[in-house]
Amino acid sequence: LKVNYENTVDWTTSTDYLWCSPNFYNHPRYDYLLIDSTERPFFAQLIMVFTCVIGGKEFPLALVHPFDQPVDAATEKLDNDLGFYRVRARKRRESAFVSVYMIIRGALLVEDFRVKPADGFKEYLIVDSVDSDLFLRMKSLKYAGCRN
Repeated sequence: LKVNYENTVDWTTSTDYLWCSPNFYNHPRYDYLLIDSTERPFFAQLIMVFTCVIGGKEFPLALVHPFDQPVDAATEKLDNDLGFYRVRARKRRESAFVSVYMIIRGALLVEDFRVKPADGFKEYLIVDSVDSDLFLRMKSLKYAGCRN
């Protein structure tokens, strides 16, 4: 999936190529992304991309695994001290369909294996240092699941 977005650093158009494949060079690959919604942006994992045809019109859709659950308060102080941004995944069965036009850009997330939540929700850290655009977005973004 090719996503064009306006870079917040120099206002030029940047492009992300997002992948979702069970066999990408003999390994599964499901990229992470930032999605705009009516309430506020949220991070998600791309599961599948497809097109629906209704009345002769094509509607490109994506099946995503949202990371918009409230974050565990036990890690809040450590995250603040270290400057981490943390998100928490929904259960896989709560995946959602979104329009591909709602995708803002790709993102790099890393699962936090240190956290073993009793309820089974996995937690991820957002790597904002991957590029300057994501770094600036994270400074001002009020995303779903954030502490603020």
